[in-house]
Amino acid sequence: FAQLDRPCGDYRIVESLPNFGFTGKDHLRAQTIQDLAEQAREIIVLTESEKFLNQGVVGLVRNDDVAAVYTDEKIPEELEAILHENNIRVAKVPEREEA
Repeated sequence: FAQLDRPCGDYRIVESLPNFGFTGKDHLRAQTIQDLAEQAREIIVLTESEKFLNQGVVGLVRNDDVAAVYTDEKIPEELEAILHENNIRVAKVPEREEA
């Protein structure tokens, strides 16, 4: 059982092809993520919402393969809607307050 349970790159929804999935910018890291994803029973993406606003050059995983996304509360509504349309669970984690 392999699971992407920590940030492994810069994840993005491709703006021009929102139904494709998540992209990154590092080819070597992308290959590692793809290899892990092939072995995973469930793919969970953990990323900051700001990364959804940029498009990478390398495909990481398709929306069809992602079960859930954990991100902060600043995810744009239209991108959250795209995730829901692709049957991806979205969990918004509140920001920690500084002590």
